[in-house]
Amino acid sequence: MKERTIGVEGPPMSMARSQMPLMLRMGSSVVMGGMSALAGNFTMLLSSVLFPFLSSKYTDEQKQKYEHLRNVKYREYLEMKRREIIAAQNDERDFLNKKYPSLMTMMEKVSKKENLWERRTTDSDFLHLRIGQGEQAMSTVIGYPQKSFELEPDELEEEMYRLTAKKYMLSDVPVILP
Repeated sequence: MKERTIGVEGPPMSMARSQMPLMLRMGSSVVMGGMSALAGNFTMLLSSVLFPFLSSKYTDEQKQKYEHLRNVKYREYLEMKRREIIAAQNDERDFLNKKYPSLMTMMEKVSKKENLWERRTTDSDFLHLRIGQGEQAMSTVIGYPQKSFELEPDELEEEMYRLTAKKYMLSDVPVILP
C-alpha cells in the first residue's frame, strides 16, 4: 500500500481577539463633537457621536456572525477529516488482511484448489508469516500546522491538535513475522 498523507489545515483567524474599548474607538469623534457643542452646532455633535457608535455596533455584530460561522464551518471541516481518518484506517485494515490472509481464508483456497504460493523473492512480503491478529499503529501520516506561541488560546486550534496528535491504531490486523 502506498504511503498516504491526510492534511489538516488550521482554523481561520479569529476576529474576537481585537477588542478595543468603545471610548477609544470613538475618542476623536467625541472630541470633535465637544468642540461642535461649544460652537453651538448640535447637529455636528449628534453626527460625530452617533455615527461612530452605530458603526462600532455594526462591526461588533459582524464579528459575532463571523465567529459563529468560523466555529460551525471549521467543526464541520474537522468532522470531515475525522471521517477521512476512519476511512484510511479501514482501507489499511482491509489491505493488510488481503495481503496476509487468515488461516481460514487459506483453507478455503485449498478446498477450491486455488493457487496458494504466489510469492516471489522480489515481493515485499516474501517469507512473511502471519502468526495471528492484533493491533498496530496506522501508517497514514496526518499532517498539521506546527504549534506556535499565542497570547490567547484558540478553542478550534486546540480541537485540531487533539484530532491530529492522537495515535490512531488499527485493530484486528495480521501480526506478521518477517
